[in-house]
Amino acid sequence: MGNPATVEDLEILWRPLADDERDRVQARLDRTWRALVAELPGLEARIASGEVAAETVADVVIDASLRVLNNPEGLTTFDESIDDYKHAGTYGERSQSNDLYFTAAELRRLSPRSVGGSAFTITPGR
Repeated sequence: MGNPATVEDLEILWRPLADDERDRVQARLDRTWRALVAELPGLEARIASGEVAAETVADVVIDASLRVLNNPEGLTTFDESIDDYKHAGTYGERSQSNDLYFTAAELRRLSPRSVGGSAFTITPGR
């Protein structure tokens, strides 16, 4: 199974891309896909079996990619003034490595759903 996210899908949510940007965006989508597969072993098999929709996976890949594409420097706060020029900036922890990340909600959407009891289920005696 390959990357279910396409440049065309990303363009719909972001903006039209120039021809010279398409390769860079495709590379970002591919890196995000590989990171997601590493984060969730067995994801490809679960997509193939229909347990997880490929469209849902594509949504997560695109959303995570857009976080990097919209803010490639990882800037978390910044303040500039014009009169009496002032320049400030704060970079978050992720910005130092431009690390890609997935939110807890995204990982939850792609994680297997447990069925049945868990470690904290109490079954009444008979």
